Amino acid sequence: MTELPDPLELTADDEDESGASRRHALWALVVLGCLALIVGCLMVLLGGGGKTRHAANILPPVPTQSTSPHSSVGAESTSRGPHSSASSQDTTSTSAAPTGSSGAVRHGDPCPSSSTCVVDGDGGALAAVNAYRTSHGLSAVNGGVSPNAQTCAQNKGSGPTCVPHYAWTSLPAQNGAKAVAKIAAFGSDWLLDRSTQTVSVGWAYVGGQYECVLLKAP
Repeated sequence: MTELPDPLELTADDEDESGASRRHALWALVVLGCLALIVGCLMVLLGGGGKTRHAANILPPVPTQSTSPHSSVGAESTSRGPHSSASSQDTTSTSAAPTGSSGAVRHGDPCPSSSTCVVDGDGGALAAVNAYRTSHGLSAVNGGVSPNAQTCAQNKGSGPTCVPHYAWTSLPAQNGAKAVAKIAAFGSDWLLDRSTQTVSVGWAYVGGQYECVLLKAP
């Protein structure tokens, strides 16, 4: 009887093929591991980038008006062109309620329940403006107290109501003559503007001081 070969016996060719298969499998595992590492790195990088993109953008502080009365006139009058003056003229002139120019000087705290409040009256400021203008050969202007000027005064010469052009100063009392004299010392050209048609006045009491604002149009 002829002896048959063992079917499970591996030949040299089978051993070579088996070794090649193991090497291929090992390389496949290495490649998969590298791919997994790359994917993990990408997820970390993309995750960090997403947090950055969704972070709130913090804007730099917005510059505010200087608290120095000597810079109030120049900052407003030079930054606004004729077109902005014309657009705000109607609002400013109609919001100014004509009042008698009282020369009475008010002292002390006029606020009944707080340390800050709007103060009634023009304190004689409009009469002082017209006296200064007529003494320099210019015509007097119309005007009076306006809510816009009062709000501007309460904000110490800053805010959206200080338009179209404003002048602001602080005093220990509501004295329109002294307020206009102080403004004339640093803003004579502003007061003597020939194109001015109306002047609105506003007073406020803030932090123990009387704040005076003049708005002119155009």
